[in-house]
Amino acid sequence: MDREIKADDEFKSATSQIDEELSAINEGVDFIPVAGSSLRIQFDIYIPTRIQDELLRDFISSQLNTQNFRIFITYRFYFPITFVQAVAPSEGCDPSDASLSVSKKMYSNRN
Repeated sequence: MDREIKADDEFKSATSQIDEELSAINEGVDFIPVAGSSLRIQFDIYIPTRIQDELLRDFISSQLNTQNFRIFITYRFYFPITFVQAVAPSEGCDPSDASLSVSKKMYSNRN
């Protein structure tokens, strides 16, 4: 699976005009798209081991031994929730390592 997006009709038909740059979430909430509606996004991401090592050398103690991750984002009740799944990780892998790996990679792509 590459990606899948499901949304209710209210979300699909909503529009918003944004005239200013949005703040970071830790600076406060200044935009909530279609409060109360439902959205689900699912996609796969590939992060080579070499890139994981570069991004996370100071953070990860265990070895994921996977380069494939599945991301699930669900938006319900006013805020998004994200789940990260390491696809076929090594035995004893800490699930939070997968989240940190994907988070650091996504953040590094922002700049």
